[in-house]
Amino acid sequence: MDVERNARAQVIYREVNQRIRSLQESFGTPASIQVMCECGRGCNEHVFVEAAEYDRVRQQSTYFLVGPEHHAPEVDRVVEDHGSWLLVEAVGVAADIARNGFVN
Repeated sequence: MDVERNARAQVIYREVNQRIRSLQESFGTPASIQVMCECGRGCNEHVFVEAAEYDRVRQQSTYFLVGPEHHAPEVDRVVEDHGSWLLVEAVGVAADIARNGFVN
C-alpha cells in the first residue's frame, strides 16, 4: 500500500464530505447525513452518521470516517467503532498529510 497516496485520498474525501455537509446545511439542519467513506482506497461506500457526530469528527484534522471493513493499519488506527462506521485517526506520515491538507 502506498501510504502517502492513501493519505492524500483521505484528505480529498474529507474535503468532498465537507462540501456535502455544507450543501445539506443550506437546506436546513439534518439530524443525520450521508457522506462518502474516507478510507482513501477509492471505494464507493457511503457512511450514515448523525450530523452532530460528523461535526465532532471534523474538529480533529487527523480523524476520518470509514466503513467498518475499511480500516488500514498502515495509515490509521481505530478510535471508535460505531458499528456501521469507524472513526479512525491517521498515524505517522498519513497524520502529517491530514494536518497539512493535500500536499504535492
